[in-house]
Amino acid sequence: MIIQEVTVIKTKKNLSEVAYDQIKDLIMVGKVSQRERILEVQLAEQLNISRTPIREAVRMLEKDGLVSRDSMGAYITPLSKKEAQDLYKVRIELEELSVKEAMENGTDEEFQELKDIIEALKHMSGDEETSTIIQVNTAFHSHLSKMSGNFYLQHTLRDIRTRLSLIRVSSLIAKRRYDVSLREHIAVGEAMLDGKKENAAKLIRAHAEQAAAFAMYNIYE
Repeated sequence: MIIQEVTVIKTKKNLSEVAYDQIKDLIMVGKVSQRERILEVQLAEQLNISRTPIREAVRMLEKDGLVSRDSMGAYITPLSKKEAQDLYKVRIELEELSVKEAMENGTDEEFQELKDIIEALKHMSGDEETSTIIQVNTAFHSHLSKMSGNFYLQHTLRDIRTRLSLIRVSSLIAKRRYDVSLREHIAVGEAMLDGKKENAAKLIRAHAEQAAAFAMYNIYE
């Protein structure tokens, strides 16, 4: 009986974690926005997970500060200008650290994967769908932090990117920035593949600073 109960608890926990990750992914790719209401029934159907793990996942997101609650229920927490500024300041420093540690700790397999990502980026443009642009941008930065081999750096950056993904600009403006961002990604990747650590770190910092300036100007001004 005890073993069965432990198994049930473990299964529920795993499903909650799956739901938690999938809801965060929806935020990352722009499928949900600031102040949007969280409908458990709709999410359960969309993610093909029962409502209990969804409810537990929402509580976890609430602890992370991604979800708030009022008399009408749960909703995605809005991001203030001050919060965005603070998050970008931290992100700029961590992105630079991520590249430096990736250069030191990245495996041959991870560098090969980076090369494949850069080659794929060279065949893309700002004409891609907005959701594709967001996914590619996220994948590039996630791979760099993964290469660092630093668990805490990787997860801290993921949390920051998730919060900042709540910032949304119009598709037209976002695509104009993406053309520039695409070239910046390629430049960073090529510098890393050439073994130019300091140059790569300088390029990723400039990229993160430009992304911050763009977002703050287009959203909060």
